[in-house]
Amino acid sequence: MTSTIAAISDAHLGYRHRFRLERLRDYERAFLEAVEKAEQQNPGLYIFGGDLLHHAKPNPVAIRTVLRTLLRLAEEAQVVVAIGNHEIEGHLNTTYAPLFSDANPNIHVLTTEQSKVSLELAGRKVHVHGFQYLRNRKLAEEELEKCAENVAEGVNILCLHQAVEKYL
Repeated sequence: MTSTIAAISDAHLGYRHRFRLERLRDYERAFLEAVEKAEQQNPGLYIFGGDLLHHAKPNPVAIRTVLRTLLRLAEEAQVVVAIGNHEIEGHLNTTYAPLFSDANPNIHVLTTEQSKVSLELAGRKVHVHGFQYLRNRKLAEEELEKCAENVAEGVNILCLHQAVEKYL
């Protein structure tokens, strides 16, 4: 496994910009092209920084594209997924994203319940810290403090789909 890390964010699959069907295909094409370019670097870790999907209740084509891609990548590398604001529904903070980790042991979804993933990457310990997008500033600050307390020996990466500077 290589020490290369690929990061991709904000694919917004399932978004019909200006309600035009061809925009759905444009977003999917751009996402798959970004993944293909990342794969050429043979990374040991893929980090998806949130908003893979544009809606909390995605259309079947978008969810299938994401799931197939994550499963394929997880066959060769570790995959970490942050949950973005577009993937969360309302005050309940519900999303389909945590189910991705049930599909393959190499897929890890960062949440307030699972805010740290420790991996071995090319013989080095790598810790990815983060949590789902939180609309409540106080809760987000508390979770960020917990991440800071869990910094461990090795490489530590903070992965959020949330502003930090001048916000938290």
